Amino acid sequence: MVTMDEKDVPARLFQAQLLITEERYNEAGWILDHAADMLEARGATGGEQWAYYLYLTTLIHRDPQYTLQMAEQVEQIYRYDRTRWRVAWLLLYLSEEYNRSTSGKWMFLEKQYQYGCTSPVPGSTGPFERQSGAAT
Repeated sequence: MVTMDEKDVPARLFQAQLLITEERYNEAGWILDHAADMLEARGATGGEQWAYYLYLTTLIHRDPQYTLQMAEQVEQIYRYDRTRWRVAWLLLYLSEEYNRSTSGKWMFLEKQYQYGCTSPVPGSTGPFERQSGAAT
């Protein structure tokens, strides 16, 4: 990660997630702030990377009300294009609806399959692994 391109937003987001798992919240927060600035500068505040950013901020804040607000924003991103399986993957972790109901979670996953996601484990290497092309 030392030689990583600092302008590579997905790599920076993943780096922040790794720091969060190590409980290095201040460093992760700093990286997330810079990633948000880059996404805002690119006008990319409605895409998959922004949804990932929002998800990561909930891991730092750990406030149920904040998580609910971010889940609503991610839900809006998902509603714009329901074939975004990476955003759907994040919703499985953020949405109270899917966390409360196993059957609701399975119905949601079935819809993702109908939309074309055929991966046995969506995002098994992370929701934003480096890939060009369509979802698997």
